[in-house]
Amino acid sequence: MNILWFSWKDLKNPQSGGAEIVTDQLASALVKRGDNVTLLTSGFPKSAKKEIINGYEVIRLGGKFSVYFLVFLYYLKNLRGWPDKIIE
Repeated sequence: MNILWFSWKDLKNPQSGGAEIVTDQLASALVKRGDNVTLLTSGFPKSAKKEIINGYEVIRLGGKFSVYFLVFLYYLKNLRGWPDKIIE
């Protein structure tokens, strides 16, 4: 199953907390189950634009406030039709 996950922070964000730990644990478990997981999130200073964390793909776009608009555009351009499930 292809799962697209939206979150404004990811595990490596310096401002991450409990929600990002839970997101990481759930996404990792989904990958171990055999699912493909892509997390669209915001960037932060010196962050990689794309990377794999615990088996799932992280794509960082924009910052704290621009992430929502940029994620929407990225989805329309690159991922429309790909996910079987979307988590927000």
